Amino acid sequence: MDAKSYCDTINHQLTGWKAAIYDALLATRKLEGTDKEKVQPAIDSLNGIVAELNQSLDQLRSECPADWSPQKKTIENKLEELKSTFEQFSEKMDKIMPDSTAWV
Repeated sequence: MDAKSYCDTINHQLTGWKAAIYDALLATRKLEGTDKEKVQPAIDSLNGIVAELNQSLDQLRSECPADWSPQKKTIENKLEELKSTFEQFSEKMDKIMPDSTAWV
């Protein structure tokens, strides 16, 4: 797979993650006080990871290096971090809003 195809594939995945994060943000609007404070660090982290992924993808697209395996490794690590952080957020939300469909 070439760098452009890889970027397109990851960008598509990232769009899905952004939609999930947006839904999570909407759910946190229902929260108040300490409940909101409990999940805010996870939301901030999710937004930061997405920003880093966007930056890595933009850099990979613009520089188009012959050996882009280091960038690929970085992007894949960030995607794993995003998944893990979102799972942690989900667990916190499930504790706060036990009805599993309430925040989805």
